[in-house]
Amino acid sequence: MIKKISKFITVFWLLYAIFASCAIFPPVFAINTLFSDVPNDTKYFMALSYLKDLGVIKGYPDMTFKPDALITRAEFLKLIMAHAAVKNTKPKTILFENPPEFSDVKQDQWFAPYINEAYKFGIVKGYSDNTFKPTGNIALSEALKMVYLSHSINVPRINIKETPFPDLKPGHWALPYAKFSWEKNVILMDTDGKLHPDKNITRAEAAEILYRVAIISSKLLAPFDLSSEWQLYESPMLNFSARVPWDWQIIPEQTRVVLWQKDIVNKQTDYEYVSPLAAKIVIRSAPLTEDELKPDVYFEKIKIFANQVFPETEIKFEETSINGQSALYINVPSKNIYNWYIFVKDAKKALIVYAEIGNGALKNQFDKIVKMVAANVKYLANPLTPDQQAQIDSLMNKINSAVNIEGKSKEIIKEIGDAIIIETDTIGVGTGPVDYYYSKKLNLTIKVERSSNTILATRGGKTTKF
Repeated sequence: MIKKISKFITVFWLLYAIFASCAIFPPVFAINTLFSDVPNDTKYFMALSYLKDLGVIKGYPDMTFKPDALITRAEFLKLIMAHAAVKNTKPKTILFENPPEFSDVKQDQWFAPYINEAYKFGIVKGYSDNTFKPTGNIALSEALKMVYLSHSINVPRINIKETPFPDLKPGHWALPYAKFSWEKNVILMDTDGKLHPDKNITRAEAAEILYRVAIISSKLLAPFDLSSEWQLYESPMLNFSARVPWDWQIIPEQTRVVLWQKDIVNKQTDYEYVSPLAAKIVIRSAPLTEDELKPDVYFEKIKIFANQVFPETEIKFEETSINGQSALYINVPSKNIYNWYIFVKDAKKALIVYAEIGNGALKNQFDKIVKMVAANVKYLANPLTPDQQAQIDSLMNKINSAVNIEGKSKEIIKEIGDAIIIETDTIGVGTGPVDYYYSKKLNLTIKVERSSNTILATRGGKTTKF
């Protein structure tokens, strides 16, 4: 009887894999591809698109996914086992022929086949009290271990004497999985500089973890490209585009754009200084003089200038290439300062990327993030005439001057011309609705308090996250 059950489960998964792989699904970015509560401008969009296209997730009958709801152990196991069936990533060696006899799992419950299959291949073992806790929420550390086992990825179980995580000590069973995950960009530490391995994860976070592990599994375990999921920001005024993490603030100014991850723990309010758990990137463009129109000449001048600014300090110089343009990379390790000078010969300009990171627990994480941002900076040819550019500069000055000044927003919105409401917060800040206007011409979102006719704040790009 047991062999028949095992054979039935194997046939079940084989049929599921064949059906799912042959099914026709809409393209990733088609209209109505996803769910009513998952907008396109969310960091989980690509992960959920991937899993829905495979038929691994379907959502709820009301067309929602409930991304912020916590996921149970049984639900997560179903997710990874369904994906393993479609992509054929399950381990090849059967460890246990007989199904488990967990005291809290009955064979007629919907999750029993998934638990049986996972147990057979050693993906799950349950708890020491002979329970599985299928309806309990799953912790980050548990999810990481399960997802690697479901992909037959052998995580090195070395004796780690130093840990990059303040809240995960050497000797903890989850440290190898956490360290491997961080190195492969499957997970990142939170803005407080901690990993929180015991926190319960949401449905969206579970999908994101599975998606990233699937990608690195298909690419010989090369680290996941975080920038592939970031928002694309374009500055027509400063002639560049960049990929920016979703949780970073974008602050456009007249001559530069500031990208900022503020230090929440230390209650940082100003990006002009760098707090221990903060990072900032400043991007601007600068014209090249006639004697700077050769990269080697321009870069040599920059090197001389850098040595003057940081005398008797170790400076690392590297000539490289960014998106087909010659570039000079400068790093001042003792100051946690990075500079990239991107030489755009045809435009007779340089794009200058300056980054500075805090010296706290997120230092190494910020190091790789700022390098990814710089690697994605591209020059945009200016389609504007000098008069149009002057008009935009004037508009930006008026907008910045009008922030927090009552009675100014309607006048400014009208003058912008193409600003449209993309969302309304009906609760607002306690004084009535707040409207979010987006101008494609300026690539700027403007937050307006309707009752007082006041611009509360602005953010670069199309966003409602202020």
